[in-house]
Amino acid sequence: MEKSVYFATLDQYKYSPAMVVRASEGGQIVAATEAVVAKVYQDNELGNVVEMDLGDGYILTYGQLHDIAVSQGQYVTTGQLIARAGAPTRYYSVEGCNVYVKLTKEGK
Repeated sequence: MEKSVYFATLDQYKYSPAMVVRASEGGQIVAATEAVVAKVYQDNELGNVVEMDLGDGYILTYGQLHDIAVSQGQYVTTGQLIARAGAPTRYYSVEGCNVYVKLTKEGK
């Protein structure tokens, strides 16, 4: 988070703790690596969210999802389908369909 990023929907610059990767609505979202599904939940800004526990305090968060194919506590392997890209929430409506991806270590 060294530089602010312009968010067209909000018409403002802000710091983003994640990458927002363009996607096609309904496109497959697969696990980047093996992990355990730590949480599956809904968030106003990020839509449907899956958090993956990678071990050693690392959590990989995927947001803006649809048709989630995994559940909390499930072990997933690299390349396994976890969800499909969903329609953007109102916070990303101008940016279009995307997948929110954030990596944290011990919450930071």
